[in-house]
Amino acid sequence: MKIRKASDLSGTQPSFLDHCGTILLICMSPLLLCISIHGRICLGNRIHTILLYKTRVWRSFLDRLDQPL
Repeated sequence: MKIRKASDLSGTQPSFLDHCGTILLICMSPLLLCISIHGRICLGNRIHTILLYKTRVWRSFLDRLDQPL
C-alpha cells in the first residue's frame, strides 16, 4: 500500500472550483479591505460630527449663560 499525498487524493491538479475560489478570494480581498477602511472612516466621521454638534450646542448654551439677562 502506497502512502498518497493530499494533492494526489483530489487528482493531479486542483479542481476548477479551487481555482475559482482562490481567484475570487484574491479579487475580493482589496474590496473587503476597502469596505472595512471606508466603514471605519464613516464611523469616525459620524462620531466626529456628533462630538462637533455636542460641543456646538454646549458652546451656544455657555454663550447664553454669559449674556446678561
